[in-house]
Amino acid sequence: MLFPKLSKITTTDVVFVNQEDTLLFALEKMVDSNHRRIIVQNGKKFAQITSHDIIHLKAKGISFDTKLHEVHLEPIPSIYKNANILDTLDFVKNNFEIICVLNDEGTLFGIATASDILASIDPHIILENTKIGDIFQSTKSFITTNKDKSLELVIGELVESTRDCILVVDDNQNVEGIITSKDINQAIFKHQDFNISVKDFMTKSVKTLPDSCAVNEAIAFIQKQEFHRVVVVEENTQKLVGLITQQDLISQSYVTWSKIVKEHFSEMEEIVNIFKNRNQKLTMLASTDPLTGIYNRRMFLDLFEQNLALQIRHHHQSSLVILDVDNFKNVNDTYGHDVGDEVLVSIVNVLKDLLRTSDILARWGGEEFVVLLKHVNPVDAFKVSEKLRKNIELLEFKAMKENITCSFGLTEILLTDSLESATKRADNALYEAKRTGKNKTVQV
Repeated sequence: MLFPKLSKITTTDVVFVNQEDTLLFALEKMVDSNHRRIIVQNGKKFAQITSHDIIHLKAKGISFDTKLHEVHLEPIPSIYKNANILDTLDFVKNNFEIICVLNDEGTLFGIATASDILASIDPHIILENTKIGDIFQSTKSFITTNKDKSLELVIGELVESTRDCILVVDDNQNVEGIITSKDINQAIFKHQDFNISVKDFMTKSVKTLPDSCAVNEAIAFIQKQEFHRVVVVEENTQKLVGLITQQDLISQSYVTWSKIVKEHFSEMEEIVNIFKNRNQKLTMLASTDPLTGIYNRRMFLDLFEQNLALQIRHHHQSSLVILDVDNFKNVNDTYGHDVGDEVLVSIVNVLKDLLRTSDILARWGGEEFVVLLKHVNPVDAFKVSEKLRKNIELLEFKAMKENITCSFGLTEILLTDSLESATKRADNALYEAKRTGKNKTVQV
């Protein structure tokens, strides 16, 4: 066997809490163990809560006395410990970086991370031909700030982004420090004053890798340092290139594995059988939401950027809609998460039936969805939103007495917009719809 069983690479020293525990208890566990994520157990089902989740929940004003089952947590796939490492490919999704590994009876044995999987690749499979700088042709997942900003402002920027850290750079784009969501969790736990400058809070000693570093060297570095991400700089100038994560490395590994299959077919027959007709499935898993089958957040980000480039070039109009299921927490609490899932799937079916094939529909997160209406002006976009809202309200569910409603936030996508500016306006409109009674469309 070229690849080991999962039991050989699983980390068994796992920090976990129960879904009946509070957010404060989870935060204490996270701080005490110096982990950026911990496992939340619900019988034979597992989820995770991350340091970034803690920051978002605090920003939303959620009480730390809230129990974990009352907040939306990201589920984690599971697999039995006697499975082969290649079987984990069935769980490859952009937003899954860890897998729960189970004993034969279904209890938690441990976790396997992306770096565990990469480190267990047979030594004959060498990843030294690809430089990490090449990966940044398609990866730009980082945000920056300067050291003179207030920490409170920077935390706000982090909350509004999908990132879990922010890099501190000087005017020449040289890295001066880093602030991670785990750092902020520590500060929240210690009730630290956020009214200070970034330079007084940031971690100033930042370990970096040059963009000429090989992928296998980067993997070894991540393993040794136990990092989630690595800061990459230009080898000659030391200017910031970006961040590279374990997920970026594992994606690059798939490409490398495919090359090796072609070159060493006889040696790799086991892999050939598993990888046959797998490319299309991996692409689908990487770009879609597993519950509803529509695009996930990461895929929407890419499609939005593509549409914005075309909009700028051809000067056409487009509109952005963010919708949120009203009182969805009550649905989960009263009827259970299975009914909650049924509600989300039914809403998506309504949206797909009424939207055009050219429109882009994605799950934004939890009970929120986002729609990009191409070539649609604000007036028509409002009509579309109202049509969607009214049809969702007509849905009926056997397990529920009441009807489901949604609130809509709508904005025109301007030629000067970025994804952040457009979504912020739409989100503000959604907030106003919620504040003024729900089940309505608000346009800004």
